[in-house]
Amino acid sequence: MAIYTQSHLSKPLLIGLVDVPRFPDSAWDLLPAIMPFVDALLLRHKLATPAELWRLARRVRQIIPDLPLWINGPLEVALAIEAEGWHLSGQQIAAPVLRSYWTGHLSAAVHTLQEARWHHGADVLVWGHAFRTRSKPDVRPRDGLDTIITATAEPVAAIGGITPTTVTQLTGKGLSGVVVADGLWMAADPIDAARCIRSAIDVPTWSHRI
Repeated sequence: MAIYTQSHLSKPLLIGLVDVPRFPDSAWDLLPAIMPFVDALLLRHKLATPAELWRLARRVRQIIPDLPLWINGPLEVALAIEAEGWHLSGQQIAAPVLRSYWTGHLSAAVHTLQEARWHHGADVLVWGHAFRTRSKPDVRPRDGLDTIITATAEPVAAIGGITPTTVTQLTGKGLSGVVVADGLWMAADPIDAARCIRSAIDVPTWSHRI
């Protein structure tokens, strides 16, 4: 089911971010209906213990067993749940070093070119935040996307404030996908939001750098 390799993506990625403290209870029941539009779910709960995060990952597996699951958390959780992907923070041990411990899909959060170079060799670099977000409304969107895309060989996905409206503003940036949280789960119609974002990034010109 993998659609990505280290240096190539066969299509733009739409990753649903399940940030558990901000994830609406009602959204759990929507996961099967959203599954056809997303390529993977990224599970995050920064305050959870490894055991708690593992139980949450099991819940995801039970609801949508066939959708790739990425873990933003301890390696032992990703290994224990047999996750398809493991997501690193910008300040974690460099991606090429961790290749010795993890052979699955590896994504890494980056904010600067220095962090992008630190995590060279990751399957996807997740850059953000692209737009103002609900969780950090007073923090301005970051600069430097063009520099990172130009200076690195890895595919880059954008995160932060991605909605059916803002995703079209990323057309022609050279991105390889988006990671979406509130733009899905907080939408009036999450399924329609997923469909719209999927349709937007599947347009050939969306990912082609202008």
